[in-house]
Amino acid sequence: MAIIKINSKVFTVREGSTVLEAARDAGLIIPTLCHNDGLPHYTSCMVCMVRDNHTKGYFASCSVNVQDGMDIDTSSEEVISLRRKSLELLFSEHRAECEAPCRTVCPAGYNIPLFNRHLSGDDFAAAINLTLSEINGEAIACENCAGYCENACRRKKIDIPVSIRNMKLFIFSEIKSSGSAINTTDNKDGGIEDRKNLRSQRRFNSLIGRMEPSEQAEWLKECGDNTDRFREISVSLHAAAEAGSCMHCDCRAAGDSHCWPVRRKAGRRRYSQAQSPFLAIPL
Repeated sequence: MAIIKINSKVFTVREGSTVLEAARDAGLIIPTLCHNDGLPHYTSCMVCMVRDNHTKGYFASCSVNVQDGMDIDTSSEEVISLRRKSLELLFSEHRAECEAPCRTVCPAGYNIPLFNRHLSGDDFAAAINLTLSEINGEAIACENCAGYCENACRRKKIDIPVSIRNMKLFIFSEIKSSGSAINTTDNKDGGIEDRKNLRSQRRFNSLIGRMEPSEQAEWLKECGDNTDRFREISVSLHAAAEAGSCMHCDCRAAGDSHCWPVRRKAGRRRYSQAQSPFLAIPL
């Protein structure tokens, strides 16, 4: 066993453990990003930085083993500031593609990746319910949209973009034929201008990064085996087949309440220690 100080408190910790593990055993939270329990450490994100009070230096707590007599600082303003800078560097190189390009450029902010997943999984009820929740009793914005989603669709680099607009219009026609109340008189453009303004306020702005050939090959694995493509969507079979050509180039955790960009867009800057350790980092 080794005796060390963490934040001026004395702890007896396991020899051979990392400073990160020792802090956690002591009930202290050090945020991490690239660390994963059970895997060898790979010092990369530098989010778990701590300060050695003896040497006045800083190091990644996930990659340094405890030594008897250590005096570690995990929560001072200097340490927090260094973690913040580490995150800022990460975000400066982040391509901000937590959300797929099609959804990022959609003026109405429709969840196109989820919509495609519902259709490709033959869950038309879910696709209809999702659309109903997004249009909120109004005309769908796609009726008078220039199709920005398809212009941003990465599938067009392979052959042609996914027929997103026509799939959305097909589902909307199914909604109207079911007798759902839709307001098409006072809102001829489907509220697209209002949604543009709202989107500029509530969604982060980012550039859509380039996709390298190796990445493209990986995303293509997300597509179904069906090679049939349909630009015009008139039946559910065509909608399901066309949705199956979606490359699903979005982060699966984009809608998770613990996803950092989601929290960041919500405008919250400080988080309680009861939440995810990563989210405890103030920015």
